[in-house]
Amino acid sequence: ETSIKKQVQTHEKNLDYVEYRIVRKDGSVRWVDDYGRFVHTKDFGNVYYVFIRDITENHFNMEENRRRMEVIAGLSIDYTTIYLLNLDTGSMYPYRQESERFRNIEKEIEGKTGEEFNWKEIFKIYAQRYVLPEDKMLYMQETMAPRIKKRLEKENSYVVTYRCLNGDKKITYMEMFIAHIGSEESGLHVVMGYRNVTEQILNVQKELANKLNMEMELEREKKANEIKSSFLFNISHDIRTPMNAIMGFTDLAIRHIEEPEHLKEYLNRVKESNQHMLALIDDLLEMSRIDYGRIEIKPEPCSLMENV
Repeated sequence: ETSIKKQVQTHEKNLDYVEYRIVRKDGSVRWVDDYGRFVHTKDFGNVYYVFIRDITENHFNMEENRRRMEVIAGLSIDYTTIYLLNLDTGSMYPYRQESERFRNIEKEIEGKTGEEFNWKEIFKIYAQRYVLPEDKMLYMQETMAPRIKKRLEKENSYVVTYRCLNGDKKITYMEMFIAHIGSEESGLHVVMGYRNVTEQILNVQKELANKLNMEMELEREKKANEIKSSFLFNISHDIRTPMNAIMGFTDLAIRHIEEPEHLKEYLNRVKESNQHMLALIDDLLEMSRIDYGRIEIKPEPCSLMENV
C-alpha cells in the first residue's frame, strides 16, 4: 500500500504497478500484474481503478530464461566455446565461439556465426578430424541426443573428457560440459561448453606419479629395513656361534695347559673360530659401506659353488 501511494504521487499520470501471486478458487496459484490509476472525478470524487492480467506463463518463461542465462554466464568464465542445442530439432546456436576448429567446420558447411547449425553434422566432422582415434567412439556416443537425454534424466549436468590430436602430433585433453537448461514445446534445450584441460590433466598425472614414486620409495625403504633387520638378526646368531666356540675352547685350553697335544688342538679351534668371526665382522663393515654409498654394487655372473 505504501508503494502504491508513492508510485501514484510521483507518476505524472497517477499510475502504479504491482506484481504478485493469487490463489484461485480451485487452489491453483497464479502470477498477475496489477496496473492501477488514481483519478479525481467531478461526479464521483476520488476514484482508483485497477486492471489485472494473468502473467503466469510469461513469469515462468522469464524465470527459465534467467536461469538459462545464469548457467551460460557461469560457463563463460571457464569455457572458450559454448553452444545452445535443441536435442529434438538438431539445431545449434553458438553463444561463444573461440575455437578455430569449430569455426572452420562451420565455414565449410556454409554457416555464419549467429545462425543456427545442425550440431550432429558439426560434431561428426569434428570427431573424424580432431578427436584421437581411441576416443572417437566415446565422443560420438556422448554427443548423441538419446545418450544426452538419458544422462540428463539422472543429473542436471555432467562432464566428458576426451583427447584430441594436434597438427604437431601432441595430445590435447579436452573437457565437454553438458547441462540441461529447459524443456519447451519446441524441444529439449541444453548448453554445451568446451575447454582445454591439458595443463590440469598433466598436473594431476604429475602429482599421481610423484605420489606413486614416493610410495614406491617408501616401500623400497621398508623392504631394505626388513632385509637389514633380518641380516642383523642372522649375523648376530652367526657371531654367537664362533664366540661360543672361542670361549669354550679357551676354557678347555686353560684346563689342559699342561697337555701340549690337547692345548694345540684347542688353540687351533680358537684360531678358526676367530677367523670366522672376523669374516662376519668384515661383512658387517661392508654392509655399512654400502649403506653410505662408499661401495658401488655391480651385478656380474659368478659360480655359486666357488663362492659358497
